[in-house]
Amino acid sequence: MSQETVETLRRLYGALNEGVDQSLRDLLHPEFVYHSREELPGGGVYPGRDMLGRLAELREIFREVRFVPEEFIGSGTDIVVAVRGTGRGRVSGVPVDVRLFHVWRIQSGKARALSIYSARAEALEAAGLK
Repeated sequence: MSQETVETLRRLYGALNEGVDQSLRDLLHPEFVYHSREELPGGGVYPGRDMLGRLAELREIFREVRFVPEEFIGSGTDIVVAVRGTGRGRVSGVPVDVRLFHVWRIQSGKARALSIYSARAEALEAAGLK
């Protein structure tokens, strides 16, 4: 994958982690589509930039929400990123530490789509890497 793609992804995760929605918005393609995990409440497909609303909901439930990219896999427009997601329940204080797999579609230096998977094999297959 190109250095430009890696830098775009790093900027995306930086904006996600800092909660800077305008920076995140600037990195999203006008036709961006977000695919949340179906097993989650409210899971499904969100056209456009509705991902920002989902992030706001997540920040209401959890404090200290972080998505740390651990591995970038792929060479085309679809890149799998192994991510460690952490946070702490806002009311309960219970820590959350989960491994997720994000499949980003990058087009012209912007995120065109994001799909989230629980299993590495599913993410690799979705990205055409398996």
